[in-house]
Amino acid sequence: MKMSERKFALVGNPNSGKSTLFNALTGLDQKVGNFPGVTVDLYEGHLKLDATHQCTLVDLPGAYSLHANTKDEFILTKQLVHPSSNLSIHGIIYVLDVRYLNKQLLLLSQVLDLGFQVVVALSFTERLEEEDRLHITEFISENTSCKVIPIHSKSGKGILELQDALLHLPSNKIFRKPIYQIPVSYLKELESNTSLMDKTLYHRLLLKHYQVDPAGNNFGLNPFSHPESIHQQIQETMSRYTILDNWVAILNKKHHPHTPSQSVLTRKLDAVATHPFWGYVLFLAVILVVFHSIFSLATIPMDWIEEGFLKINQFLRHQLPQHWSVDLLTDGVLAGLSGILVFVPQIAILFFLITILEEAGYMARVVFLFDRFLGIFGLNGRSIIGLISGGACAVPAIMSSRTIGSWRDRLLTMFVIPLIPCSARIPVYAALVGFLIPTSAKGWWVNPQGLVFVGLYALGIVAALLTALLLKQFVKTEEKSFLLIQLPDYQLPYFKQVLSNTWHKVYSFISEAGKIIIIMSMIIWFLCTYSFPGRLDKVETNLNAEMQDKNLTEIEKANIISAAKLENSFAGIIGKHIEPAIKPLGFDWKIGIALLTSFAAREVFVGTMATIYQLGSEVEDLKLRERMQVEKRADGSKFFNMKTALSLILFYAFAMQCMSTLAVMKRETGNWKWPLLQFIYMSALAYLSSLLVYQLL
Repeated sequence: MKMSERKFALVGNPNSGKSTLFNALTGLDQKVGNFPGVTVDLYEGHLKLDATHQCTLVDLPGAYSLHANTKDEFILTKQLVHPSSNLSIHGIIYVLDVRYLNKQLLLLSQVLDLGFQVVVALSFTERLEEEDRLHITEFISENTSCKVIPIHSKSGKGILELQDALLHLPSNKIFRKPIYQIPVSYLKELESNTSLMDKTLYHRLLLKHYQVDPAGNNFGLNPFSHPESIHQQIQETMSRYTILDNWVAILNKKHHPHTPSQSVLTRKLDAVATHPFWGYVLFLAVILVVFHSIFSLATIPMDWIEEGFLKINQFLRHQLPQHWSVDLLTDGVLAGLSGILVFVPQIAILFFLITILEEAGYMARVVFLFDRFLGIFGLNGRSIIGLISGGACAVPAIMSSRTIGSWRDRLLTMFVIPLIPCSARIPVYAALVGFLIPTSAKGWWVNPQGLVFVGLYALGIVAALLTALLLKQFVKTEEKSFLLIQLPDYQLPYFKQVLSNTWHKVYSFISEAGKIIIIMSMIIWFLCTYSFPGRLDKVETNLNAEMQDKNLTEIEKANIISAAKLENSFAGIIGKHIEPAIKPLGFDWKIGIALLTSFAAREVFVGTMATIYQLGSEVEDLKLRERMQVEKRADGSKFFNMKTALSLILFYAFAMQCMSTLAVMKRETGNWKWPLLQFIYMSALAYLSSLLVYQLL
């Protein structure tokens, strides 16, 4: 078999440094966070071992044992145990955190008993004395028959040695002396299973625990042997710990390696970060700093981007001949893109700061802090990972809920995550918040618009919690929810990784949103530019006749004609049919078009509005927010006043306007029942909230 066809899996406990090593080996911008459950699916990358050989690496979800309790742990177990696994893993890199040997060795012993060729990557050894590091390496190597390599992923130490070990790792499975001795009462049945003769006895025992089918579509505890399987799992785990605790005792007795579970600094910081009162105060302060930074630091680059697009647009209009394709480029594509790209600085700052908090280890404390509070609403501490991740994007946030063991807690978490304001809402909020708080408004020490953003996030969180409390009454379960979490030491963020992750997230946002926006901008431009044959010409002729005796400038006449043509275009006709349903919310047909296009993705709203207002006016040098400020109602009053802006903000705060979220909900729940219920509930909540605010304000 050629080395280029071989595949190795990275396996380890959460927070062991597994995903960091994956990034160091492959160079991919894989998500790395210092809190549980970062990797929730399978990720692949290629590793060049030498000048002529390369292999494929698979980053599997972190787990504490092959006896899975959560969905992401089942992914790991299935890929290592299931006979129909399509990964075809030839060897394993086991990442072992030297700080927590007593917890990390259990999964290693289970992987070894499956018969895989294993290379142990010993992480966080930089905290050890050289003598202790050498002794631990030799001891684990002797007791596991594995190559053990101390590594430091961030500095690159040990990476070349690890690549060399993979290059020379035999491709065949081995049947070493098992660490766990299977009881005699189980042996006869396991040894007689001739269909699985290529598996170790322990591998056969695990398959006995789980129900599988040839297609690999069903994988879980075997309902016919569930009580027996649970008993065997408990017995096995206790037996392994008896052996492994003895290993750790021998290591500590001989060299007393300095590997405390928590540093003194960590304990002092946790006295505040996990305090039942000051912990929440600190969390609120951190969130305020994040949103203050979003506005105060992003202002200058946002102005640069807006000015740049205006100059590009003007340059193209003056240099290129008049043609429909030029109008499509300037009034359609560029207008739509400028409406979304101007908010990239705010999104980048949000991702950057959240990644720093993850890398530093603070997010694990937030999980612990909120566990008891969230339990009131039918959620648990791990739900906070999804709720906070939802501030970036609901899709990966919903997938991160796989770390939740209770089915009900997981369902409630997935259901309410879209209520948390995501990065796609930032452009909408940023475009509208100026109508609530003027840009010129000054606060004492925090940007007033930043406070409004905090309020909007607080509104989303409150709505999510109340929704979970309501849903809890209808979704019953006998499962007991509990949180078992390891709090890692605080550490300085690895800024190269922080910047890399921020760039990856921003690029992903731009590329995904950009594709949709370009397509939607072209469609909107066509709908706003054309109508039924002769209709637009007739409108222009009639208006020219009406304006002959009026003392109007050429620009004023051109603006009136442009607005009338837009209203009689295909987009205007569609919008007029929508308008009666949304007029009670304070919206007109233009916003109606933007609402429709937003169901593809929320951020398309800004691009759609930019395209519509660009085509509805002959003035070329106005920014989108300036165009919105001069928009008038039929009675001459400002269209975007505080009441209209707040109504529109609330609609976007609650409406389910993301097809990707609905798709991932269907994937995670296995049917369309919950996504459809989610869509109906959030749409109704959005409409009623906007209606009440606009009619009562």
